[in-house]
Amino acid sequence: MIRLEESFLRVVMWLPEAFDFRLRREFLMIYQNRPPETFYKIDLSAVTSIDSSALGMLLLMRSYCGEENARIRLVHGNERVRKILKTAWFDEYFDMT
Repeated sequence: MIRLEESFLRVVMWLPEAFDFRLRREFLMIYQNRPPETFYKIDLSAVTSIDSSALGMLLLMRSYCGEENARIRLVHGNERVRKILKTAWFDEYFDMT
């Protein structure tokens, strides 16, 4: 389950240990029910596994939010998760801190 904190046009998402296909519906509903210009901070601190469907979910979110104008920041990923994201070139598409 994804935990959220929300204020006007700003959403912080804390993802669970497994960021995978099982979260697709919940993840989709979070951003599709908000305006594309919403700022998202996605906290990956609890994530220990991430699969290709999770990468696809992030790309779909970026597309919905305006591609290069998307305001999505991926934060607190452990070394393994950051390596997966960098291998997939996600550091070119997302603000990663």
